[in-house]
Amino acid sequence: LPKDPKDRVRQLWDLLLIVLVDGRVEERELAILERFALKLRLRSAVATALVRRLQEWSVTDASIETFKADFLGFFSGGNAFSEE
Repeated sequence: LPKDPKDRVRQLWDLLLIVLVDGRVEERELAILERFALKLRLRSAVATALVRRLQEWSVTDASIETFKADFLGFFSGGNAFSEE
C-alpha cells in the first residue's frame, strides 16, 4: 500500500483507465474498483460516490480530460482517505 496519498490516487486512476479501455463499464468492474479503492484506504462514502460517478460518466460523451478533472475533484478536500 503506497503511503503517499498521491501515489494512491495514481494507482486508482490507472485502474480506472483499465476499466474504461473497452468503452464499457460492467458491474463486476465497478465492484473490483470499489474494493481496490477501499484497500487503498479511500473512505467508504468517497469510494461509493466515485464508482457511481464513473457509472454516470461512462454513458456520456465527455472527454477523458473532463473525467480526470472530475476524478481529481474527489481528492481536492484532503480528507478522501481514512486514517491509517
